[in-house]
Amino acid sequence: MRAFARLVLALDGAPDNAARLRAWQCHLASVPAEDAAWALHLLLGHTPGRLVTAADLRAAVLQDAPMDEWLLDACLQRTGDLSETVALVLPPPRNPSALSLAHWMNERVLPLRRLPAARRPQVWRSWLIELEADARWTLLRLLTGTLRPRVCATVLQDGLAAATGSTRALMALRLQDWPDRDGRPDEQALRAVLEPPDPRHGAELTPADLTALTVKDIDWPQEDAPLARTLGQVHDWSLQWRFGGPELQFIWRGGRMALWSPGPELVNDRLEALVDALAWLPDDTHLLGQLEAPAGGPSTFLAHDALHLAGENLRHLRLSERLDRLRVLVAAAPDPTRFTMAQTLLAVDWSAVQAGSSAGRAMGAAGLVLRRHDGSADASRQAQGGGSQRWRLPPWRLHGVLVHAEWGPGGQSLVSCSLALWNRRPLDAEEVQTVLARREPAGEGLQLVTFTKLPVDAASQAGQDLARCVRATALERFGPVRSVRPSLVCSVAFDRALSSRRHRCGAALSGARLEALWPSHALQQADDLDALRACL
Repeated sequence: MRAFARLVLALDGAPDNAARLRAWQCHLASVPAEDAAWALHLLLGHTPGRLVTAADLRAAVLQDAPMDEWLLDACLQRTGDLSETVALVLPPPRNPSALSLAHWMNERVLPLRRLPAARRPQVWRSWLIELEADARWTLLRLLTGTLRPRVCATVLQDGLAAATGSTRALMALRLQDWPDRDGRPDEQALRAVLEPPDPRHGAELTPADLTALTVKDIDWPQEDAPLARTLGQVHDWSLQWRFGGPELQFIWRGGRMALWSPGPELVNDRLEALVDALAWLPDDTHLLGQLEAPAGGPSTFLAHDALHLAGENLRHLRLSERLDRLRVLVAAAPDPTRFTMAQTLLAVDWSAVQAGSSAGRAMGAAGLVLRRHDGSADASRQAQGGGSQRWRLPPWRLHGVLVHAEWGPGGQSLVSCSLALWNRRPLDAEEVQTVLARREPAGEGLQLVTFTKLPVDAASQAGQDLARCVRATALERFGPVRSVRPSLVCSVAFDRALSSRRHRCGAALSGARLEALWPSHALQQADDLDALRACL
């Protein structure tokens, strides 16, 4: 348990995925195979669920630690996490336990699930006095169902791949057979994942399969740009709209069906319904596409290209021939809402294409991809850009007010910030100051409504300026989150706004990113909800 606790703390405190990967590789190399199997199992999210309630945890610490309830609440306000608070305030162990993670899980934690709820506290309370603070905190997070280390599946797969000399893609496929939440991982399960790759099964999935066609990103050309001279005739090109969803690759080969996002990252577990809906497609098929997830509707695979179809390699064919094959496949789809083809822009000349930005904006597109009809998939992959271009539509922009920010582990750098819009246009600066003095929203009056939460690049100048503003204007703290006095206007760029009932502002933004800070702007210059609705 000590080694696993050190790993969890290292993952939570790592500044980037490279540091997390190093911590994971070090753990794999230094612990027994059965402990490594359990560590992988828990980091994949297969935790035993909530076995200890917050009420039981508070009652235990008030009995076992010499402190009053008000002092516990003060400590909790400081840490923001009840498990961490309990781990720190309990007295240190006299003889720290050296039991392995496998022993803790197999002989203690899992049997605890079979005990009646009334008998559990006396059992797990006796465990706490055996552990040091870090291991105690990890155990409590595990028992309360809040163990969510800051590590993604691709980092775990990269660590396993490095240990076997294999690839992330192969590790992702092998982990599909990993025991589920109710299973018990063991040395044999880990050995099956870490087996060296078998060259006889290379056709199942190769790294080349997961290399997306190279596309050169450019801004939408101006209407006076001489495209005919640089690109030739418009009818030599296929023009397909792209939307804000992530790129996907569908590969069904060797009896395995997989959906991959860029990385590569296997996303079958997140899109189980879509994977089931694509089960009608023929084996030995490789399609390129994009995820389209309309609000309130089923997710759709928006096909762009076919590289393999029913065992036939189509890469050497012209794009126009591949798209013809794809149209036949789409026409046979049993459910067009689950599998369809990207919309094509038809134009007689380049000026009509350049003028189509408003049409793309109206349908919610993020850009337009241009590919030559006579280009093969192999040529597109090998050539720089391959003659393919993605024209990015100009992003939408809104100006919002900074209202919340979240610090990363250690409180040294910001990881995210939340911005708000006015629910209506302020009458003047005096009304704004009245609202800020009130602090609490008053019915239907003027107030700020949060509309987006954005990641922050702590190393950038904007991230550093934002951190200084948060330190100077912080009002309240909720663990790592700070509410701040509204004082800074920021501009946000985004690709698309979708209507959403789950959000108080009424919309969810796609591709939102922090663009700039505007300390010179007055708060009344921030946009209101009407400006957001105009982007829907």
